Amino acid sequence: MLKRMKETFRELKIKTGKGGLCMIVRQDEEGLSFFEQDRHAHLSGVFAAAWNEDLFAGTAWKDSVCLAVTQHDRGWASLDREIVTDGEKGMPLSFTDYPLKRKISVYKSGVDELLRMDPYSALLVSLHYASFFKGKRDPDGTAFMISEQRRQQQIRKHLGANGPSEEALSFHFDLLQLCDNLSLYLCMNRWGVKKEDEMPWFKNGFPQRLAPLRGRVMEAKFNSANTVTISPYPFLKDAVSVTIPYKYVRMKDVNTTGSKVWNKAYERAPQLYHSIAICR
Repeated sequence: MLKRMKETFRELKIKTGKGGLCMIVRQDEEGLSFFEQDRHAHLSGVFAAAWNEDLFAGTAWKDSVCLAVTQHDRGWASLDREIVTDGEKGMPLSFTDYPLKRKISVYKSGVDELLRMDPYSALLVSLHYASFFKGKRDPDGTAFMISEQRRQQQIRKHLGANGPSEEALSFHFDLLQLCDNLSLYLCMNRWGVKKEDEMPWFKNGFPQRLAPLRGRVMEAKFNSANTVTISPYPFLKDAVSVTIPYKYVRMKDVNTTGSKVWNKAYERAPQLYHSIAICR
């Protein structure tokens, strides 16, 4: 199993190419921090791999789960390297405001690629993307969700009796979304932010209720710019450290707006790294 996973990751790496520039964009008074979407997903995979196996349902599927979590935003890596800007203000768009049809396109291509590598990983990522459109009325989103639900049925049929239990599948799906949210928490919040000043998504903890944790609400909190505590604590080791790659562009270095200007500014900006330890 481990050998197969290493080969899978190696093949995925070869196909990555230059990578896409759908961004997590965080603004402060002086400029913008940019976090590439696909790189954020890789941080999520670190958390899944570090999870305490005593709190991991369906451990036989852990390699596939970790692959799904690590590569869940893989579709963005196939895009041309281009920052998309708001047509009205000419400012870079964060992933939440990215054009929907383009997002749906990369969601589908990401699942397509994973399906060729690992059907169960593809099932989890398909469930993840389809969940974005539950209860929504957008016709493009609804059509995508229905299409992915058909795909999910086909994958389940392929896995058959050898697939994980429904309990394990539910946990694996929740774990993917929780690790995704934890990575977003680290990127979207100002490092060292006070709890009351966090972005609203995470102030009251993460929405996932994992069965091995008895459904308790998991909360994260910055103790400093480089340390975050999380409770209940789900990892095997006492601390899990990650290094976040990003770029920072100061507003004063951008003399006008628009996609070309921001792309040039982004290309010129040095690659930066910020380390954070997740602790008890």
